[in-house]
Amino acid sequence: TPGKFNSNHLYLKDIVATLSLKALNNDSINASIKRMSLEEEESGFNLKKLSLKIIGNQRGMRIENFGIELPHTALMMDTLLMEYDSLGAFSRFAYDVPFRFRMLPSRLTPSDLSAFVPALKGFNEPLQLEAEAEGPLNQLNCPLLRIDANQHFRLQGDLSLQDFTSPEDAFIYGHLSQLYADAQGVAFLVRNLNPLHPEVPPVLQQMGNISFRGEVSGYFSDLVMYGRVHSDLGDLQTDMKVSSNKEQQLFAYSGSIKTNEWNLQQMLNDKKLGHVTFNLSVNGCHKANSNPDIEFKGDIKQIDYN
Repeated sequence: TPGKFNSNHLYLKDIVATLSLKALNNDSINASIKRMSLEEEESGFNLKKLSLKIIGNQRGMRIENFGIELPHTALMMDTLLMEYDSLGAFSRFAYDVPFRFRMLPSRLTPSDLSAFVPALKGFNEPLQLEAEAEGPLNQLNCPLLRIDANQHFRLQGDLSLQDFTSPEDAFIYGHLSQLYADAQGVAFLVRNLNPLHPEVPPVLQQMGNISFRGEVSGYFSDLVMYGRVHSDLGDLQTDMKVSSNKEQQLFAYSGSIKTNEWNLQQMLNDKKLGHVTFNLSVNGCHKANSNPDIEFKGDIKQIDYN
C-alpha cells in the first residue's frame, strides 16, 4: 500500500545484515544482530540500523543491547524480557507474549513512523523520549512516559494502549502529571501536528506559558481531554473532545470550558475590558483554505468593562 505499511504486501530492498549465531536448535537460541538495514519500498519505511543480542528458550527470551536507527530517529533500550508458555505463543505475539523493558533517553522523529501511523507524516521535528513499558503489545502499559522538545515542550505521565498494532483503532488512556509548553513549544506543536495550518492562533499566542494536568482518552484521531489548564491569562477547567480527519483536512473540537477571572483584556488586547468568569460549551471546526467556524453557548457570570 503506497505510503502505508501492509504486512501482507511487502517489497523489501537494500537488505544488509551482519549476524552471529552461537546456538540454534528446536528449543533455544543464542544470536546477535550486529547490524541490519533495509527499506520497504511501498510504505517508504527505512530501517537504517538494527542491532541486538538475543538469548531464548521455550519459556522466555532476553534481548540486550537493543538499538534501532531510522532516518531521523535513534532509539535505545536496556534489557527486554519476554515470558511465554511455549514458542507457539509467537503466532499471536501481540496478545500472548508478555514483556517488559525501559526505553533509555532517545531521539524520536514521529514522521519516521508514518508508514505505521499516517497521521504522523507531517511531524518532522525530533522529540526526546524516555519510557518504561510492559505488555503484551495489544495491552500495552507505560507506567513512565517522558517526552521533551528542547525544554520548550514537556510531557510526563503514565499511559495505556489497547490494540496498538492497529494504530487507527488503538485506544489510549493516559494520566498527565505534567504537560507544559511555552510560546516556542506551542508553535512547535501546531506546525507539526497541523502542518496545513502552521500558524499559531492569536488566542494561544496570548496565553503565554501553558500547562495541563488531567486525563486523556480516546483514539489518535478522536481524543477527549479532561483537566485543568494554567496559562498567563488564567486557569481553565476543560472537558474537550478533539478530532482530526486528514483526508478531509479537518480539525474539530467540542466540549465545555469553565474559568474564574480570565484575563480578557490581555487576550483581546483591549484596555476597555477586564476579567471574565464563564461556563461555556464550545463547538469549533477548522477546514483547509477556510476560516474557522466556532460557536460558544453558556453562562457569562461576570465581565469587567471600563
